[in-house]
Amino acid sequence: MRAVVATAFALWLTACASGPVLDPSGIPGAPRDDLTLLAIRRACAVVGFTIQEEVPGRVRARVARHEWMLEVDVLYGGPTVSIRYANSNELGYWVGKDGRPHIRSSYNDWVMRLADAIQRNAKLVAADVDPDSQLGPPVAEPAKSAD
Repeated sequence: MRAVVATAFALWLTACASGPVLDPSGIPGAPRDDLTLLAIRRACAVVGFTIQEEVPGRVRARVARHEWMLEVDVLYGGPTVSIRYANSNELGYWVGKDGRPHIRSSYNDWVMRLADAIQRNAKLVAADVDPDSQLGPPVAEPAKSAD
């Protein structure tokens, strides 16, 4: 019985672990801002975020489960995309003595999934527009023999 309680407590601690808020930046976008916006919309849908607001250069996205909620601002324009913390409920957000914000690790997991999905979708959108963009330089045909 003690082993079961200890295991359950360890799992609970892992689920409630916190760390610094991750704000990924430098995420590769698509060749044009309108295509990057399309990649962001697709990524949000795939990962489970709903878009709350869109203005040029920024998308506010939210995910809510049971008792908690998180919101991020996805900033785009130019070649890269950034994700910034916007708001949360019941995720243990706090600011340390060093001035750095901390939050439950599940927030960072969701943000990294969104960042990965944006990058994947930006590549797919770019390939749809210019199929050769992801293939590298063309390979020269071998020279024909004089036979």
